[in-house]
Amino acid sequence: MKELLNRENISQAEIDAAKEKIDAAKEALNGNQSTKEKLEILVNESNGKDSNSTYYNADPEKKLAYDKAEEEAKKVLAKENVTQKEIDAAKDKLKAAKDALNGTETNAQELKKLVDESWKTYSSSRSYNAAEEKQEAHYNAVEKARELLLKENVTQAEVDAAKAKILETDAALDGKDTDYSKFWPLYNEIDKVKNSPKIL
Repeated sequence: MKELLNRENISQAEIDAAKEKIDAAKEALNGNQSTKEKLEILVNESNGKDSNSTYYNADPEKKLAYDKAEEEAKKVLAKENVTQKEIDAAKDKLKAAKDALNGTETNAQELKKLVDESWKTYSSSRSYNAAEEKQEAHYNAVEKARELLLKENVTQAEVDAAKAKILETDAALDGKDTDYSKFWPLYNEIDKVKNSPKIL
């Protein structure tokens, strides 16, 4: 510190760093070791965030704020001669970011219903008389949604995207009712041929 004070053109960053070291040393001399326990608990909790819907279904900006606070807290825990003030600031910031997370449980009921009732679409002329590529697109959307429903920790965004894809491909199905008007005359002709004396 003395060497620093004897220098000219000392930066604010150097002064702040020196002050932090002195504060940490003073706390150690006074027997007041920095208490990291509460911060460590919050950081340990953050390790399971990817399986917590409160986090993965939260607004993107709130998730980002939480991630940033978590990263800063880990740096504080890894820092040597950290002061209690730094620990408390990191703890308060991480807790505030955690409390701000607004994700809710993923609701996949509508998607599940679309998948379960897809057979109704497949059995309709709107589907089986549609262009082959449109049938395939709808089938693939349903199967991907079926796989998604088996996934753990699926996000609301994933569910909503799968649902939108099924509805989009379903709306594209443009098959018409089968026209039997040309079939029955032909069928009758065949019946006549079968009953013809020449055949008998």
